[in-house]
Amino acid sequence: MTDMDEAIAEYRRLVLIPAADDVIAEYLQMLVGCLQARYLRVGARQDIDDAIEYGRQLIRRVAPESPIHANALTVLAISLCMRFRMAAITSDLEEAAELAESAARMAGEGPHAAPLHANVAMTWLEVAHHDGSLAKLQAAVQHARSAVVVSSSEDDNLGLYLYTLVCALRALFDRTGSGSILDEAIDMGRQAVTRLADREEVAAQSLHALGTALRLRYEYTGSRPDLTEAAEILRRAVSLSSHGDVNRPTILAECCTVLYVLAESFGADTLDESVHLAREAVDSAARSDANLGRYCFVLSTALMTRWQNALGSEPRADAEGAVAAAVRAVKVTPVEDSEYGKYLAHLGTAFVAWYRATGELKSLESGIRLLVAGVNRTPVGHPGRAGRLSDLGSALAVYSSVRHDAGAMDTALAAWREAAGSDAAPVVTRLTSAHLLATVLAASSGHEQALAAYAGAVELLALLAWPGLTVDDQLDRLRNHAQLVSSEGASCAVAGMANGTAVEMLEHGRNLYWQQMLSRRGDLDLLRESQPEIAERLRRCRLLLDTVAAV
Repeated sequence: MTDMDEAIAEYRRLVLIPAADDVIAEYLQMLVGCLQARYLRVGARQDIDDAIEYGRQLIRRVAPESPIHANALTVLAISLCMRFRMAAITSDLEEAAELAESAARMAGEGPHAAPLHANVAMTWLEVAHHDGSLAKLQAAVQHARSAVVVSSSEDDNLGLYLYTLVCALRALFDRTGSGSILDEAIDMGRQAVTRLADREEVAAQSLHALGTALRLRYEYTGSRPDLTEAAEILRRAVSLSSHGDVNRPTILAECCTVLYVLAESFGADTLDESVHLAREAVDSAARSDANLGRYCFVLSTALMTRWQNALGSEPRADAEGAVAAAVRAVKVTPVEDSEYGKYLAHLGTAFVAWYRATGELKSLESGIRLLVAGVNRTPVGHPGRAGRLSDLGSALAVYSSVRHDAGAMDTALAAWREAAGSDAAPVVTRLTSAHLLATVLAASSGHEQALAAYAGAVELLALLAWPGLTVDDQLDRLRNHAQLVSSEGASCAVAGMANGTAVEMLEHGRNLYWQQMLSRRGDLDLLRESQPEIAERLRRCRLLLDTVAAV
């Protein structure tokens, strides 16, 4: 019997011995904590059912005016959230939300309130993930920050509170696309990883949270070092997570995501590993796991990437597997789940890809219907909406060319126009949409409208190669996008007799890099006279920024 098993057995015995309520309450709280920890390690349903039952007993033993009553409420709320993730029992999540709301009204400001704030934050986070509530996400971040602020630097649980804050910030970024929120998540994530490195039961989770945040920042900024670091960190997280750990499928799925992005974006030989990890995530998850839809989505995306890049030994099997996994992601996800629209749109994209491979028009039509449904379920201002609109526009453009449907093309143009104008979306998505819009307008609607669209695309180039990227990444991005957009825009301008505009567009892409280089070249002589140390640091920074290093 392990130490954990012995502790649980002992606390089960102690809670049965007649004693004062406050003594029994202390034993119950320790027993619930041990049952939660063992559940996270081995995933036994009975442990979490028992944790919920003992949590209810704990609340009955604690007087409402007691200072630990609020903690007792959140302990039960966390257990209910754990069972919801395992069994998708909606009533568990509803009860957890009510308990968290009651506990939040009792939250204080002293160090003793830190676990209360953290538990409320985790409960609101689970509820918001299910129903998509921005207000609950913001409340989760507020309580997570409070947990960190009121705890002392010597608190053994500060790493856990930092981890909770990282999870809340990352979820808020997913909804808002705010770069400052994501930067804060990464800063807090590094601190959490350092503090939890020696705690085996949570070290993998803290690495997972940091790796995910780094991957998201890569998607929005294009910083290759972020993606490379994310892959390294998530591989460590996978190696630390044990088979049977209820969090292992989530860690596997995130590592899979980073690896197929590395393969797709930089040609890394990681697709087979990515597919293997995704299959393990799906196969090891319980059928009632609330995150099963996400694991299926990740598997579908990895298979589709390998199929479309013709890198697998059995492309037909990859194609069929990608569609089947996308279908399953939709089937196992409740329609009220905040991710349901994302999975609908992905299934639509899979059907469109199948049409491109087979020519089956019915697949294209089904794909368009699913993409429309996915877009309609994604709120305006959501960072993911632009990508779904862009995919919808591309599918409609194909349909228009096949069926000679002018209405479909009008809808495609509107979708690309909205996607290009979405401030919350990754700049690559916006630029791709703007380029597609301009290209189609140039071929169908005359030079004036197309030129305006090209001008919008050219304006986005400065965001594409922002100064925070390495020199290599800036050059890669400009090489992949600037020359094409600028030259096509210039050709459109010449055709429309706007020669001056044509010259401006040609010069714009070329000048971007040099403008950024010059911005790093201010004279340091005056600074060196008054602050020589700062001047030297700036000089070294210039050398670093000028270094073209292979990543």
